[in-house]
Amino acid sequence: MSVPYWLKTAVSSFIIIGLGLVLINCSLFNVSTASTFDKAYKEAEEAGKKAQAAGNEWRDTKKTLDEAKKLAGSGDYAKAVKLANKAKQEYDMAAAQAAANEAYLKVSPFYDPNATPDEDIKKIQGFFRKKFPDLPDSEFANGFYAMDAAMRANWEAIEEFPPYEPAIEEGETLWNTPFTNGKTYSACFKAAGVAANYPRWDKEAGQVETLPMAINKCREANGEKPFKYEDSGMLSVHAYMAYKSRGNLTKVQIPSDDPRALEAYNQGKKIYFSRRGQLNLACYHCHFENSSLKVRANVLGPALGQTSHWPTYRSKWGGMGSLHKRYTGCNNQVRAKAFETQSAEFRNLEYFHTFMSSGIPLNGPGARF
Repeated sequence: MSVPYWLKTAVSSFIIIGLGLVLINCSLFNVSTASTFDKAYKEAEEAGKKAQAAGNEWRDTKKTLDEAKKLAGSGDYAKAVKLANKAKQEYDMAAAQAAANEAYLKVSPFYDPNATPDEDIKKIQGFFRKKFPDLPDSEFANGFYAMDAAMRANWEAIEEFPPYEPAIEEGETLWNTPFTNGKTYSACFKAAGVAANYPRWDKEAGQVETLPMAINKCREANGEKPFKYEDSGMLSVHAYMAYKSRGNLTKVQIPSDDPRALEAYNQGKKIYFSRRGQLNLACYHCHFENSSLKVRANVLGPALGQTSHWPTYRSKWGGMGSLHKRYTGCNNQVRAKAFETQSAEFRNLEYFHTFMSSGIPLNGPGARF
């Protein structure tokens, strides 16, 4: 049976019109999706600014937003919008976490914004002495090795041929090698064994000065380029100074004649007790009540004495590293965006953290698994 001409024409017209509508709709869909991505991206950026203002970002959120922009650039708007929305949600949650943290801090058993440093140290050191009544103060310098006989035996075997020894040797060489002006580090520090005095409050600069900062300050004052903070040179000089300070008791000072010092101390204290990251944990959660317990094969060391053995050779790193590198690692583990090495935040954290170990002997550099 032959098909009438009018029917053929009608069917052809419907097919052409249908294809045209599909093409038009696809075009509109692409424009709409690109526009939707721009909107989602801007909303995520605004949420990010709020999280940054709250001082709390999660570790991978910026990477997620960057990946969204990359996908949009390749035309995959659907996935790009999805990731941008995910980033916004994470930024919103991080900002909400910072707000909720204020309520959490009010009921924290160890955080009191109005307590003096002496009141803090009495309460905190008293807690650890009660938790570990058979542990002399000197043993807190050994961290979790003081709490696990098998791990201590392994550690003592490592200490017979310590992996940080080359750093000490290099540091001694650098200490005694004259700068281009003929002076050495002793012109700044008088003696190498001064690590127990750091971090210290620099009244002139109005900030906390760590020992690595002081080492670079000495270099620059004598016409030398500063070290990068995780360079072997910096870690070696620091290791040598720590070695020469062994046995000295931690004696960080919070001067009472400069309210800025107390403010820095309190900022560090707040960071220590604040929940951070997607895991919603604070330094406190691992290193107070849970100290001596295990997370997988790792024993959680007590906060008391944690600053006594830096810089440290860690098997995980395969080399030496600073206390701030360890702070960064802790932030990464709870999926929080870490502060920069030697940032005001980390220096203030170190100020509080070290003051809590006042009276604990130094035994750096250290070796840890």
